[in-house]
Amino acid sequence: MSPTALSVQTPTSDESETIASAFVSAAKAVLDAVPEPYRAGAHISWIPGFWLGTNTLVPWVVYQDTYVPYEPDASDNGADHLIRVFHKLGQRYPALFTGQRVLDIGVGSGPLAAYALTQGAAPVVGVDILPGSIENTRANLQQHLPEAADRFRGYAGDVWDALPEAERREPFGVVLCNAPPFEGDPRADHPEDYH
Repeated sequence: MSPTALSVQTPTSDESETIASAFVSAAKAVLDAVPEPYRAGAHISWIPGFWLGTNTLVPWVVYQDTYVPYEPDASDNGADHLIRVFHKLGQRYPALFTGQRVLDIGVGSGPLAAYALTQGAAPVVGVDILPGSIENTRANLQQHLPEAADRFRGYAGDVWDALPEAERREPFGVVLCNAPPFEGDPRADHPEDYH
């Protein structure tokens, strides 16, 4: 059996301009919907939308003070990478998130919470030290998953201090954490926290 040849058609310059114009229009529309206190430094992180049922890139809004796990000039971002990892994991264990209470520590702009919701998690509880991150997640869920947005509960603050007593009493079936990288050894600054 011989391999099948793959044919790739390069868009004309007019088609490329149309595609670029569509991306710019989509980004502008999404950014225009960002609430005023967060609009100044907000930007779009384009992530593949396969997990949302689309073969196009999705304009994921990231507010100014929300942690972004990638370098601004990189061609890929951490959220995209983690969603792909979870997608592969989900193919192997399809019921991983189904019906589970999920805790997303450091929820950021919400892509991992959104992925868990698309896979049947109920609810997803997000915690972030930055209050704007909770609003950022809610806005992205309203934009891309309005039917699942009511299954997200978000709390701003330090992980256990932010969670109300009722949330702490029930166990979580899955815990997600996309923590920002840090330099050095945290034990050097706070040895009393390590046993």
